Amino acid sequence: MDKIKSYIAEKRNTLSKSSINTYASILKNLYKRVFEDEDYNLEKFNNTEPVINHLQNIPPNKRKTILSALVIITDKKIKNPQ
Repeated sequence: MDKIKSYIAEKRNTLSKSSINTYASILKNLYKRVFEDEDYNLEKFNNTEPVINHLQNIPPNKRKTILSALVIITDKKIKNPQ
């Protein structure tokens, strides 16, 4: 989890510590659900297809927050799945 927090802080140094913690928690949970792997490899988030497929079952308000966290670590700008 510290690796995720450090990476987020590096990418967005203006985020508060609580925002970094929130985004890290969101990404950790997303990672576990999508990739079913305990060894976090942030590069896996660049594989957008399984992530987008998972997000289609998430309510739009939660999906937006998850996508915001993903944009920070991937620098990818993708449309919100409908």
